[in-house]
Amino acid sequence: MKILHIAMGSTEFDRAALELGHEVSTINWRTLTGSRFTGNAPPHLQRTILRSAQTFRPDLVFAQTHQSQVISASTYAELRNLGAFVVNWCGDVREPLPECYLEYAKQVDVMAFSNATDVDIVRAHGNRSEYLQIGYDPSIYYPGKEKRAGVVFMANNYAGRFPNSDLRAKVAAELKHALRPDFTLYGSGWGGGVRPVQGTQEADIYRRSLIAVNADHFTRPYFASDRILRAQACGCATFTLAYPGCEEEHPHAVQCADPGELVDAIIMALDNPVATQQMGERSAEHTYAHHRWTNRIERMAQWINKPKPQNEAAPIADRIR
Repeated sequence: MKILHIAMGSTEFDRAALELGHEVSTINWRTLTGSRFTGNAPPHLQRTILRSAQTFRPDLVFAQTHQSQVISASTYAELRNLGAFVVNWCGDVREPLPECYLEYAKQVDVMAFSNATDVDIVRAHGNRSEYLQIGYDPSIYYPGKEKRAGVVFMANNYAGRFPNSDLRAKVAAELKHALRPDFTLYGSGWGGGVRPVQGTQEADIYRRSLIAVNADHFTRPYFASDRILRAQACGCATFTLAYPGCEEEHPHAVQCADPGELVDAIIMALDNPVATQQMGERSAEHTYAHHRWTNRIERMAQWINKPKPQNEAAPIADRIR
């Protein structure tokens, strides 16, 4: 299969496609436009995309444009006229759903999201939408041989900006109070000397940690930050605030209803380090098998021959497959 990747900058998708034996042509629209966000579908970008498609003749176009008007309706139409199956994907959550995603959905074969709520919204407008979780880079995130100890929570603090921002802050505060000195917090916006991690430092920290914590800004079916993937991929036993679909995608993660239950579960796990480390090892194996970009590309390949879903009333677990 030939894949045209209209990318925001990451390279792990391309490596995964090549690993599966596909041909890949990549256009980094942020580099080409010199902007992280752009509007009004820059003409020179449209010309570059169409020239590439006319020469390369892709079977699949995978576009990650986020909240920007990067690709015009006429460009999408021409890509489809050339025989490509076009997917626009968003791995983030915004509430309410930006109007541009509803516009994308009219123009592409599939508008894909990393949560089921947005899938349902787009389908309710009569357009095809599918669930596609984010992947991770196994060349960076993998288990090591370092001795493991302690609990780590990597999270930025946005102080009320998102629905669960205050809940995330409560998680950090209660863990810090109950677990010090076994607990370390990383991220921006916390103050008090808490620092964000840089580059591959994140993977190094996860490989030395026994337990990682996950608490997201939104509680939505099947949505979690890719941190839950990276932590498990590095072999951490991962404890998360509960959300619908977690048990299906992350069967070895421990779900907790609230910060208090999270603290109690982690204290018990710290008292049983051998079993906890074994939990992390199982998590790493499962994450490698099910959550790389290779898995996501294989899923998109299935969509090409899959008819538009007809039963929108089916249970969410059935509809996302």
